[in-house]
Amino acid sequence: MRNILRFTSIALIVCAPSICVAQDVTTIELGQTITKEKGTTTDLYRFGVLTGTIVTGTVTSSGNVALVLYTPAGEEMLSSNGDGSATISAVIPLDDVFMIAVLRDNNNSSYQLKITGDDPDIYMSLFARGVGFARASGLATVTVCWIEPGIKKRTTFSDLKGYYSETTIGRQGYEYTEYFDGDAKRYISKTNRYRVEGGELVSDYDIGGAEPEQYRFPLAKEFENNQPMKYACQGK
Repeated sequence: MRNILRFTSIALIVCAPSICVAQDVTTIELGQTITKEKGTTTDLYRFGVLTGTIVTGTVTSSGNVALVLYTPAGEEMLSSNGDGSATISAVIPLDDVFMIAVLRDNNNSSYQLKITGDDPDIYMSLFARGVGFARASGLATVTVCWIEPGIKKRTTFSDLKGYYSETTIGRQGYEYTEYFDGDAKRYISKTNRYRVEGGELVSDYDIGGAEPEQYRFPLAKEFENNQPMKYACQGK
C-alpha cells in the first residue's frame, strides 16, 4: 500500500453520541492489533487507505464499547456499539486518511482493537469511488449510497424527484445498471465493462440491440473527476 498519510495535526474534536472532546490521534496500519490498558474513555486512531478497500474494525472490552468511523473531514460514516464488543465494516470511498474512535464507559478496563483490509483491484477502486458522498453536477446534487456495500449502489438526483439508478458490480470490470422512476423501470438496463489499457481506462457501454460504444479516459484524470462535497449516507 502506498503511503497516503499527509497531515501532521495530532489533535481534533471528536463528536459522538453524548461525548465531544479534544482528542490526540494515534497512527496505525491496516492489519494491526492495538491493546490499550487503563486510560481515557475515548481513543482516536487514523490510518491511510485506498479507495475500494473493505475495512473492518473490531473492538473487544469489558462493559459497553463503541466504534465510530470518520471521513477525512471528520464526518461520521458508521458507528456500532455493544456490551463487550463492537464491529464495523465499510467500503472506503477515497484515497485518504480515515479515523476510527473507540469509546467505552469504563476507562479502568482494557480493550483490543483490530483493523483489517486488503488492497482492492482496479474495478472495485472505480466502483467505490465517492460512494457515500454528495457531489455537484451542474445545478443538481448527485448522491450515491450503498444498497449492498461493495456490490450494489443507488444514485439519486436532486433535480429529478423519484428518479434513480441502481448499479451492481460483476466480475472483471462488468457493471450492470437499471434506471427507475418511482417503482417503475424507466429505461432499459445498461452493461458497462471497464478495462485498463496502458494509462487509459477503457469503457464499453452496451444498452442492447446496438453496437457497444467505447470511451477512453486517462486513468489519472478519471480518478480526479467528480470530487465529493459532503458525506451524505451516514450509517449506510
